[in-house]
Amino acid sequence: MSYPLDSDVQQDVRTFPMYQRLRKTNPYAYYSLNTQKQMQSDLRNYGSLTFFEQDPDNIPDPNEPKHSIDLPKALAEAEHMLDTGSPEFNEKTETILSLLYATDTIPIRRCALHGDKHKVFAAMIVLMHEQSLQLEVNEYNTSDLRTFGYSMCFMHFLSKAEARFVLNVMMRTEHNAIYCVSEGVVGIMSNGHH
Repeated sequence: MSYPLDSDVQQDVRTFPMYQRLRKTNPYAYYSLNTQKQMQSDLRNYGSLTFFEQDPDNIPDPNEPKHSIDLPKALAEAEHMLDTGSPEFNEKTETILSLLYATDTIPIRRCALHGDKHKVFAAMIVLMHEQSLQLEVNEYNTSDLRTFGYSMCFMHFLSKAEARFVLNVMMRTEHNAIYCVSEGVVGIMSNGHH
């Protein structure tokens, strides 16, 4: 009986950059539910550092947020950027969307039904990263969200993003939370996997 060599095992490791190449070469295969589930499985099996090809010693620190923005305004700006922004912004949004699916921050099985909300949430994270913004969220009073026509699912996405270390909470009070982009997301964006 023969055992695989370490080099053979390493070649079988499917990483986030590999999935990003698949997204560009064969979008149909990439967006299939099986591929998305495989991406989640690979992340669980290999761990985030291996899957995202990040060196823990070289992960860049996030920029200190320069401005604050509230959730409804951030979502509105993200939607506007998706419609009018550069192709590079949209490409970064697709990368973050892939990260959100891989980390199970947003549910893959709902992508056909809620894909537009998923993309807006991903665009909001790109906007936060590019403009060095921190996100202020009133977790107690969410009527502003409904007033501006946004679903309450964004609150759920935020809590999952915090749990999956996509967003970090800088400060939390009884009613408010201030979010910033995590080091891991900054590392993915700066490594150019988009």
